[in-house]
This record gives sequence, structure tokens and C-alpha cells, in this order.
Amino acid sequence: PDLSSPGNEIDLRIELIDAKSQAKKDRDRLVEEMQRSRNERGVLGNQIEHLKAQLSNCNAKIERLQEDKDHLELTLEQQQPIMSAHQRLVVDLQKEREESRR
Repeated sequence: PDLSSPGNEIDLRIELIDAKSQAKKDRDRLVEEMQRSRNERGVLGNQIEHLKAQLSNCNAKIERLQEDKDHLELTLEQQQPIMSAHQRLVVDLQKEREESRR
């Protein structure tokens, strides 16, 4: 084929214009996709930060609840002698009642 003939030159120019047009579309699509990816990363980053904050709040609440539990267990342990004395007193009172009925 004779590339220097006017018909081929026009065909080649049309192909070049089509190729440039397609390259521009591809570039635009790539730029758009990169921007969408940046936006999605931003959204995901915000969601991750929000979840980290929620996790931190939950961990703080767990620590407070553990401290409350430990305090209640200590209080219960300290009250144990009083409860034992109360139970002995109840038993002694029941024995006194039974003896007084006899």
C-alpha cells in the first residue's frame, strides 16, 4: 500500500484523530476513577475513625464496668462477716422461738 497517496493519508489522519479521541476518553475515565477511589478512601477513612472512636468508648465503658464489678465484689466480701453473723442470729432466734413454744 502506498502511504503517501491522499486517500491513505486521510485515513491515517482519521485513525490518528480517533486514537487521540479514545486516548482522551481513556484518560478522562482514569482520572474519574482515581477521584472516585480517593473519595471512597476518604469515606472509608472516616468510617474507620468513627469505628475507632466507638471502640474506644466501648473499651472505656468495659473498664468502668470492671471497676464497678471489682468494687461490688470487694464490698460483698467485706459484708460477708456481717451476713454470717446475721444468719447465726436468725438461727439463734428461731431456736429461741422453738424453745419458748415448748
